[in-house]
Amino acid sequence: MLCALDKKNSKELSSRLLEYAILLTEHIHKEDEVLFPWLDSQLTEEEKTELTIRFAKSDKKLALDDQKYQHFIEEIEQQIQ
Repeated sequence: MLCALDKKNSKELSSRLLEYAILLTEHIHKEDEVLFPWLDSQLTEEEKTELTIRFAKSDKKLALDDQKYQHFIEEIEQQIQ
């Protein structure tokens, strides 16, 4: 992706981004269909509750800034035009 950006090759960048999207989709599918069901069968209800609480705390700490990522996308779009 970075090489495509450097070359301002929007077609190659688009292709690489699509490949990445497919990779992420496959990864998420494996998590949903294999990993998470297996974890559900291995963890107690108390452990699941504790994980939920800890993930919620972690998400709050991240405090994701949507505008930051929107700005990042806009910068990339400007680079390939």
